[in-house]
Amino acid sequence: MLRRVRRLIDLVRLRDRRYAFLFRDQETDEAVSLDCETTGFDPRTDEIVSIAAIPIKGPRILTSRAYRAIVRPSLAMSAQSIRVHQLREKDVEHGARCKRCCPSCCGSSAAGRWSDIG
Repeated sequence: MLRRVRRLIDLVRLRDRRYAFLFRDQETDEAVSLDCETTGFDPRTDEIVSIAAIPIKGPRILTSRAYRAIVRPSLAMSAQSIRVHQLREKDVEHGARCKRCCPSCCGSSAAGRWSDIG
């Protein structure tokens, strides 16, 4: 009961209505957990250095179907971001460009089928 009340409060406080679909009841027990690491902490200017997507079905986390990619950024990484995600310049120098990684992540069995972006 408390969870439903909290969800309703969060929906009412939502500033950007484009994300209201996130508050709808799920039609499936499948989801995807996405994680991205970046060259810094400013989403407007920093670039992705790693992407991971792990499918979840019911109570099971399907680690055997996870997608992971190292991305070679065109920007230098900040010291702060290296401390947070433990990826150094030399760790990403042989990574693929983001345009190559993102389409395969979104189209992979780990993410593509389960994405429900309103």
